[in-house]
Amino acid sequence: MGFIYVGLETSPASVVKIDKSVMTAAAAWVGGGSQEFVEALATDNDYIYAGLDTIPAVVVKIDPETMLGVAGWTGGAGEDETWALYFDGTYIYAGLFTSPAKVIKINPATMATVAVWDAAAADSQCLSLVHDGVYLYAGLNNTPARVSKINPATMATVANWDGGAGENVSLSLATDGAYIYAGLSTSPARVIKINPATMATVAAWTGGAGQNGCHSLYFKGGQLYAGMEGLPAKVIKIDPVTMATVAAWVGAAGETDLRAVSFAGSFIFVSLYLVPARVIKINPATMATVAAWVGGAGQEYAVPLLEIGVVRIDHLPLMGVH
Repeated sequence: MGFIYVGLETSPASVVKIDKSVMTAAAAWVGGGSQEFVEALATDNDYIYAGLDTIPAVVVKIDPETMLGVAGWTGGAGEDETWALYFDGTYIYAGLFTSPAKVIKINPATMATVAVWDAAAADSQCLSLVHDGVYLYAGLNNTPARVSKINPATMATVANWDGGAGENVSLSLATDGAYIYAGLSTSPARVIKINPATMATVAAWTGGAGQNGCHSLYFKGGQLYAGMEGLPAKVIKIDPVTMATVAAWVGAAGETDLRAVSFAGSFIFVSLYLVPARVIKINPATMATVAAWVGGAGQEYAVPLLEIGVVRIDHLPLMGVH
């Protein structure tokens, strides 16, 4: 037995705990009051942290055993809409959907703000976060796309990567420990391989027909997995050395609007922004569907996915539309 957790963009907010072996719901956290729209999930391997798309921004700390909220962080004036979360082993970082963008460094023990990164005036909302063990990287809702490299000790900008012509909006980020990968909101989709030392483009993958909008990236087992929104949804397995397509999963009829790609154990899981919500389990060797969880009454619009034991998140923004 083991679990995969999915955040739902519902009002009230909900995080569903799914038994990944049988793909059935085991329990759920449901928010109270004005707690709505789960856009991001992270874990410190003891607790789950759910980022909510609220004004002001909220991060809820959840016990994964009881699925009860135990504490929370609430943003101050101008700190609105949590769209990305990352745990670096010590702190939680919350990327906010503000202009200019903000990233809040939070102490998970106290759920208090430690420091704040403020983007440049022209830099729009923070859509994605990743940490390479030294620096934090924020993917921004800019045209052309921008990824900001942040020193987590000082919360100051170190450098930026900026996309070229037609390279717009950094929807998703991943790292293999050597390079940063940025998934862009373009048609066809593009994934940019970035040298973190120079913040320069090394190589790029460009999708084929129907492979649009890279909403999620996940690195596992020497392969990069890119989730595409589409009709139907797609997951592309990419060789990060050659940046060439290795294989693809293509959803069945009606399996559209992919929001997240994650791994739990030896399987891929993808979330679909559907009514009811859906999570698909995929065999990465064959790139074939194994099983699916379909939400019950009121369980709609699956967005982020999380496995306890993996200190990372995949966050799939819906570009401000509910």
